[in-house]
Amino acid sequence: MSNTGLKINYSVRPAKNIERKMMKDVFSRLFVFDELAEYQYIGFGSKYFTDFTFFHKTLGCKKMISIECDSMNIARYEFNKPYEFIQMHFGYSYQILPKLKYEDKTIVWLDYDYSFNEEVMTDLIFLVENLTSGSVLSVSFSCDIPKIHKLKEKYPNIEKGFFKKYFEEIFGDIGIDLDDRGWNQPNKFSNFINEKVYSRLLSAISIRNSDLRENKKLNLEQIFYFSYADGIPMITFGWLIFSEEDRQKYNVLNLGNFNFYSNRIDQPYLIETCHLTIKEIRSLMSKMPISEEENVPIDEKIIPAEMQKNFAKNYQYFPSFHEVEAY
Repeated sequence: MSNTGLKINYSVRPAKNIERKMMKDVFSRLFVFDELAEYQYIGFGSKYFTDFTFFHKTLGCKKMISIECDSMNIARYEFNKPYEFIQMHFGYSYQILPKLKYEDKTIVWLDYDYSFNEEVMTDLIFLVENLTSGSVLSVSFSCDIPKIHKLKEKYPNIEKGFFKKYFEEIFGDIGIDLDDRGWNQPNKFSNFINEKVYSRLLSAISIRNSDLRENKKLNLEQIFYFSYADGIPMITFGWLIFSEEDRQKYNVLNLGNFNFYSNRIDQPYLIETCHLTIKEIRSLMSKMPISEEENVPIDEKIIPAEMQKNFAKNYQYFPSFHEVEAY
């Protein structure tokens, strides 16, 4: 986990802003498991604490833990906390997560600013081994395909199979051959990561279940899968952990009502932002909603049709940056 706050102001990324609101809508339905105010939230606050402020205001979470690796600037992070109840833990996530308590239902969002690696996998496995029924585990990372020249430097003693070697260090055995054809195509690489991550997490859940009674055995279901870019291509996976005795609670969530819902490892929801003027946004907002079959409401000479369609998909979540971020 790097010092992301020095690189990115998390308050003003439009795609991340949309994603955050979509995740909030999913989290808001967790009340069937417990009161939302009783949920614990764990994330990487950076020095902006954007997610923390938003989830406290919208969900009522008051048990919030921020993990920050920048131990050289503790005073600054403590100063920038928007609420006194936020607990700061300084160190790397793989060091801090095992020290926390997980008796309460928990929403975890590990928002890394680098590519998926062994450290991320370790964090996820630890969490599925410890989170209680009704908890959500979500992770974001940059979706960069490893550079072959970097892998050759990393593994100077082999002549081929660089991708296979790299990903076996993360996921374990991945079979005889690794088909990396088409990884440059949209979502092909992220689907590969999702498949391998989900498989590892299911294995961890299976081991955990071996000591549990039937009604206490746990399930892991994907509840969102986002692809977006605020300059850097990013991916977010989200899973819900629930026991067999809580299955009916899971069923009544009705997450399929959300147009962005995805429970398939090969079907991300693409969050596309539009560069529009304030006048264009206001005009489009006044015409919403429109179906995919309808003609676009504004002359295509003014706003391209594809841009209008993209706006229509996410208009409820479209950011209004005049409101960011007063605290």
